[in-house]
Amino acid sequence: MLDNGAAVIADKVRYNFPIVKGALFLALYNKHPSPMTHDALLDVIAHTKNYPLDEPGRRVLSVHFCLMNQTLRGSRMRIKPVWGFGYELDIQPINAGEANKNSNKRKRG
Repeated sequence: MLDNGAAVIADKVRYNFPIVKGALFLALYNKHPSPMTHDALLDVIAHTKNYPLDEPGRRVLSVHFCLMNQTLRGSRMRIKPVWGFGYELDIQPINAGEANKNSNKRKRG
């Protein structure tokens, strides 16, 4: 969900991304578990910022995703490259033991 172009709510957590990063994250999240091509992701940037389609280079994507992975650190999600294709959102499953440990913490506190 994109709220005011900056806040993204995914996996019941709110991430405050700038507009372009939020749009890229939403595109990957909606496409999960399939990867997205470089060109499709560049189109997301082009439509978000009203760039000409050939303006942002592929290097821009790696910079955006590096910064986004720093924001996602500590969560179950990360954005990883798919060599020669594009990028995908990797969401790790919650371990049963970890889920029980977290539910016990909530009951106590």
